[in-house]
Amino acid sequence: MTDHIEGEGLFPGPRQNPSGPRRDFSDPRREPPWSRREFLLTAASLAVGPQIVAQHPAAAAAEPPGFPEDVDLYRSAYRNWVGQITADGLWACAPKGPDQVVDVVNWAHQQGWTVRARGCSHGWSP
Repeated sequence: MTDHIEGEGLFPGPRQNPSGPRRDFSDPRREPPWSRREFLLTAASLAVGPQIVAQHPAAAAAEPPGFPEDVDLYRSAYRNWVGQITADGLWACAPKGPDQVVDVVNWAHQQGWTVRARGCSHGWSP
């Protein structure tokens, strides 16, 4: 019965490879999976990536420049409901009405920042 199931392709048999034919790079005449240039670009991007993230203006700012003075502003930590996603030191505010919400959104648009509703932390992004 096993031979019949393998023959129909439901389960890879001993001679089938689900990812396709094997690639043998032991022959120096064969092309490697990556060129030297691709390898160096990938390595450079992996090395620079964390530095770019760490220098985000929202994380580095002592206080957001030009933030509306009448809106309460504070630092907050984000933890999603399961605790898998965490972020510390996020700027948060507590507008007291629709006019203050509009002021904050307009300020964020002018400064290139993003405004997200806090909710009950059931989402995947802080």
